[in-house]
Amino acid sequence: MSEVKQIRLNVSSESKEAMSAIRKRYGIPEMHAASRLFTWFAEQDDVVQLSILGYLGDLGPDVARAYLEDLAKKSKR
Repeated sequence: MSEVKQIRLNVSSESKEAMSAIRKRYGIPEMHAASRLFTWFAEQDDVVQLSILGYLGDLGPDVARAYLEDLAKKSKR
């Protein structure tokens, strides 16, 4: 079993309320939901991570569109 680390996050009240609603809907503890989001994010490739972090600037929508089109082509193979 891997070592577990804890972090403390500051989030907006809107984000906190949205996460609370999602975790209540699916019956999952808040810490488990956050942990799964961190795991998912860490497993994404650079393009997805940069998009989510907002580092692509004005190119973001175009890059996201091209990326999704590429994923769609790959899934049809």
